[in-house]
Amino acid sequence: MSAPRSRRRGVTLALVGLTVVAVVALGVWLGGRGNQGGVVVAAGRPLTVERDQLAPLFRLTTLDGETVDLADSQGDVVLVNFWATWCPPCRAEMPVIEAAYQAHKDKGFRVLAVDVREGKDEVAAYARELGLSFPVLLDQNGDVTLAYRVQNLPRSFLIDRQGRVVRIHPGELTPETIERYLQELL
Repeated sequence: MSAPRSRRRGVTLALVGLTVVAVVALGVWLGGRGNQGGVVVAAGRPLTVERDQLAPLFRLTTLDGETVDLADSQGDVVLVNFWATWCPPCRAEMPVIEAAYQAHKDKGFRVLAVDVREGKDEVAAYARELGLSFPVLLDQNGDVTLAYRVQNLPRSFLIDRQGRVVRIHPGELTPETIERYLQELL
């Protein structure tokens, strides 16, 4: 009877040990990347993202070097879109997002396009090529992407006027989908 308990305890200790090693490795990796990206601001908000909860606040830099703070969007409907230049579905949805932005920006709709861990020059060329007029933000160290638990691109979060996440959309946004989401909120 003590052998199974002993084995379970050994497995449990091994799992705890692996978890500790993973957390330490992640900390070393994050710490060694320098401070060139976003700042996740807790300020009474969760550090995870789920529907119907307040969105984690963040501060990122635009391609022009300006700082954009999600907290400044209070009162607007915000689409936070995580993407990268190498991602084909991201490229396909950018004109859809741009069209929605142009159609609804006067109604309080904002787009914050968060590029995930790419260089400024590459992202700027991409934004110029596609004619993007909404803020393109650089999450060069991936802190905001990590806070929003983004694992696949593209991934979009629709935030209501009170700062709550109302939609989490994995994958490419279509014109019909984004319009349906915006009709619910604007």
